[in-house]
Parts: sequence; structure tokens; C-alpha cells
Amino acid sequence: MGMLWFFFEGEPVAQGRPRIYRNRNGIHTVDPEKSREYKEALGLFAQGEMSKDGISPFEGPVKATLRFARSVPRSWSAAKRKSALSGGMLPVSRPDLDNYVKAALDALNGVVWEDDGQVTEIVACKVYAERPEVLVRIEDCPQVPDGLNDL
Repeated sequence: MGMLWFFFEGEPVAQGRPRIYRNRNGIHTVDPEKSREYKEALGLFAQGEMSKDGISPFEGPVKATLRFARSVPRSWSAAKRKSALSGGMLPVSRPDLDNYVKAALDALNGVVWEDDGQVTEIVACKVYAERPEVLVRIEDCPQVPDGLNDL
């Protein structure tokens, strides 16, 4: 069973709303610069980790586990900061978790897998941390996870 995992240091970036342009060739969308740069950096980092570990792109269904660790706002009190870092508070503000996930999965397209349509299971969370980072863990997912057929 194949598996890839790594920590990507830095503040997570959510997928921003694309700009839409219309010209005589049709409609085109362009990622915001911040989203585009983040996805390029994450993709290159993943490619380096795969090369270092001798891992080939995944074929078939995969499970993606993603943890987005955000910085605690500087304006928070020491007590509130301590609570957030100990897990007593979770980031319930924007950006939304699904936008973080979208940016990460798009960044891994053509690197970790051919297309993010191969992702058949996702486990994701956003938390506060002293050091912002993204944990990425990708593994083969050959069958329906236990209990999900009973839903």
C-alpha cells in the first residue's frame, strides 16, 4: 500500500475566487495571485518529497488526509492564545475548510496523482498552531471505508 506524507511550512492559503474574463475566444478564468503562487509552491514541494522518497504518482483511488494549522491572531489575549494552541478553540472563521482543501487538492494535480477525481476519501481539519503548516498524507484507498456503506 503506497503512502506519501509531509509537512508544508507556512500559512495555509484557501482557494480564492477566480477572475472571469470574456474575449472573442470565449470565457477564461484566472486564479488570484496568492492562490496561484501557493498552489505552485505546494505542488513543487510535493514533487520534491516524492522524488526524495522514490514515490511515483498514485494510480487509482486515494485517501487524502489534510490538516491546516493556522497562526493564532496577534490581537488575541494571552489566555485566548493559550486556549487556541491547546486545542480548546478551533478556527470557525473564514476561510472555509473546503476552500483550503480545494487549493491543496488542485496543487497536487499532475504531481501526486493525475487528477483530483482520484480522491475518493478526504479527512480534513483546520486548527491553530504556533507554527503554521499543512500536513498532507496521501494513501491508496482500494475499497469503501468501513461503515460508510451503512449511511
